[in-house]
Amino acid sequence: MPRQTSGAFLLPRRSARLCELLVRRALIRDENLSWRSEKRSPRETLLGLVLLRERLIFEDELARALSEQFEIPYITSALS
Repeated sequence: MPRQTSGAFLLPRRSARLCELLVRRALIRDENLSWRSEKRSPRETLLGLVLLRERLIFEDELARALSEQFEIPYITSALS
C-alpha cells in the first residue's frame, strides 16, 4: 500500500518490470516487446500506452498488471 508522508504519497518500489509481468501472465509475448521499440514514437516511452494503442492488450489487463507491479489493490466497479 502507498504510505503517506508530509502530504505526499510514496509508492512502493516496483517488484517487477511491467513487461515481465505481462509476459508471465501470457498477455503479451517477448516478440511484442522488441516490436514495440520499432513502433514507439520518440516522445512515447510508456510500454502500456504503446500496447494499448496497438491493441495488443486491453485496459483492464494493463490496470491489473500495474496494480500488481505497484502492489496496489485492483478494484473493479460494481457497475461493470
